[in-house]
Amino acid sequence: MFEMIIESQISIGSKTIIGGHTKYDLIPEQVVIGNKVFKILGVPQGIKPPFFAIEIEKTDSDFVGLKISS
Repeated sequence: MFEMIIESQISIGSKTIIGGHTKYDLIPEQVVIGNKVFKILGVPQGIKPPFFAIEIEKTDSDFVGLKISS
């Protein structure tokens, strides 16, 4: 199970990094944000609990405040 409320979002190059507080057992290959499915491209280093961040394909949509699920 993976759930996160998005608290921050930034686009860098060809990726969008989203971060927030999360609950997870393992990191899935893809997540659902709103009605869209995104493949997780990576997990940035240096983020310390209780915060977490993932990299997805670049998007111009604003996801701050939305809940991610897998």
